Amino acid sequence: MLRFAHPGGAIISLCTSRSLWQDIVDQSQFWHIIESTKPFGEYTIEAHYDRLLEHVCGLTETELLEFARIFHQQLERANTWEISDAAYVINTGCGDDSFEDFKAGLVAQGEKVFEATLACPEFLAQYPYAMQLIRAESILYLPSTAYEMMEHRRQPGSNSQAIPEEIGPHGITEPSGSSVGEDPNALRNRFPKLFKTFWRLAE
Repeated sequence: MLRFAHPGGAIISLCTSRSLWQDIVDQSQFWHIIESTKPFGEYTIEAHYDRLLEHVCGLTETELLEFARIFHQQLERANTWEISDAAYVINTGCGDDSFEDFKAGLVAQGEKVFEATLACPEFLAQYPYAMQLIRAESILYLPSTAYEMMEHRRQPGSNSQAIPEEIGPHGITEPSGSSVGEDPNALRNRFPKLFKTFWRLAE
């Protein structure tokens, strides 16, 4: 069994079994695997990453491409200034790279939390793991990591192959909508519940 270190530093084992999916991954199956790989007990992004990667690395390349497509589709849906401003309040600051991580962490919370947050970001004021979302860089790169592991399994000892564009991160793009900026009063007015719960807590 092969073992790899993920960006967070933990060691994971290369999964060689088939995933829960068969053939082409659809959106309902995508959300099912996100939910089913959440760790038991206390939730952490790091533990979720390990369990999620173990499943995803069992996909065929075609399935992984579809998983990545749906994953990036959800990231794009969350790429709004409203969500960015909410992330800024929760973490008392949030740069471009950190917002990419935050969006990946939001997807990792599952469909119900994801959709509720898109509908009303103030939902996260009552969500116990909101401050972990910004730590999800490993989730952001999970499709790429799974692809590299699959390539190593197929061709042990070979040089790394270029990661298909569809699988790798799509880069930073301008969020849609409008931002209220970084003024605390404007942020408080936009997200009173988030501001009361999180502002300055991350410092």
